[in-house]
Amino acid sequence: MNASGKRLLAVMAHPDDESFGPGGSLAAAVAAGASVHLATMTDGAAGTTDEDLTPDALAERRAEELRRAAEVLGVTLHHFRHRDSGFHDPVTGAHPEALINVPEDRLVDELQDLIQEIRPDVVMTHDETGGYGHPDHVRCHDITVAAIRDAAPWKPARLYCDATPDRWVKIAIKVMRLLRRDPTRLGANNDVDLTKIGVPAASITTRIDIREHWATKKAAGACHRSQQGAGPPLVRYLPVWVLRLLLPAETFIRVVPPGTEGLHETSFFAGL
Repeated sequence: MNASGKRLLAVMAHPDDESFGPGGSLAAAVAAGASVHLATMTDGAAGTTDEDLTPDALAERRAEELRRAAEVLGVTLHHFRHRDSGFHDPVTGAHPEALINVPEDRLVDELQDLIQEIRPDVVMTHDETGGYGHPDHVRCHDITVAAIRDAAPWKPARLYCDATPDRWVKIAIKVMRLLRRDPTRLGANNDVDLTKIGVPAASITTRIDIREHWATKKAAGACHRSQQGAGPPLVRYLPVWVLRLLLPAETFIRVVPPGTEGLHETSFFAGL
């Protein structure tokens, strides 16, 4: 669909969330003629890395990686650089500047100012679960919903949340158990529970075809070298032509206005 003249704002928690998450959809919107903006809320200082870097040094590294990824995707970057809260980490989560400790009204005001500056037709962010329960993702969801609810005078027409249907997740869980691996202990620190990821497929309202944008998505992910380059092993090692077959679309739930039962959108901008 031609989205010329339309504006999209994606609100993501960390540097790399845009690439490892909805990067294909952002690239598709750019290709369709939309002006796409990315608001990244934290500095990524609590990210996992094999390098011997202080949190501040890692934050600087990730800021540069984010800048490069934004260029690859063709989006305009707005980096707020609040402190990364970490994944349920009592030390990083206690930092006074961590995103989860910044007063909500301050964060909402920041987003509302950006919304009035950009005047997006569509806003997109993490879902209410944060995808896998990350507190910064949940925080982004909450402040984005609040910012749009009270936005004035410009009010975005739509809000979407990035969501993973549980169909593939259930298959992955079965495979892991057959291989005698624990699906509740994933990630570099064994702190991600796969059984808590995913939403019922019936709740998905919007599927964006990203087959022609997988190369861009993968290249953007590769910019985040401190976070293992191209993200999940499936994306890192499989060629683009295979990814197009296995993962042809990215999926979302339309929250504002609420998606009706049976809604099957293929664009953020349909009907706008």
